[in-house]
Amino acid sequence: MPWLLRQIIKGRWYGPPEGPGSYQWVPEGEVQADVLGDFRTEQGTLSVWEIDEGCNNLEAVITALSSSRSNLQNLDYVLVEQEIVAGLGIKIEGIPGDTPYEAANQAWHRDLRHLTATHVARLAFSCLRTGTSARVPRKHIARLLAEAVQAKKLELSLMHENLRREIGIP
Repeated sequence: MPWLLRQIIKGRWYGPPEGPGSYQWVPEGEVQADVLGDFRTEQGTLSVWEIDEGCNNLEAVITALSSSRSNLQNLDYVLVEQEIVAGLGIKIEGIPGDTPYEAANQAWHRDLRHLTATHVARLAFSCLRTGTSARVPRKHIARLLAEAVQAKKLELSLMHENLRREIGIP
């Protein structure tokens, strides 16, 4: 079964284990509310990316997401099984994405549609409890982008000039 990837800010999900900023106060079975910031919807729609069962397209999706940023930085994400999302009663539609990587936009971008606040809260909870999160370091992002540029996979005119400069493209 494929996965769905959502870009996140990992600091919202996992605070320090103790002291200021820790999430020890969150009751068992609950989700810290800041996590919902990573699930901002527009007209009841949330953008996600489908990752195949073997994660063979994961780096291409990471490249697509990174290519639409204004600068080179780490990329945090969470993967959740598509079956779990569908089981929440959430409609998943293949809608082209909006990044400089057109092939990825067409092949793997999905929208979660007709979302209610309950859907979003349940999705966040499912991602936290059953999902897998990871961080792709800035250095790895730079390599992925450089390879995609060399392979002519990215529409350079759609990339932010700061990002192009940081990876050595005029």
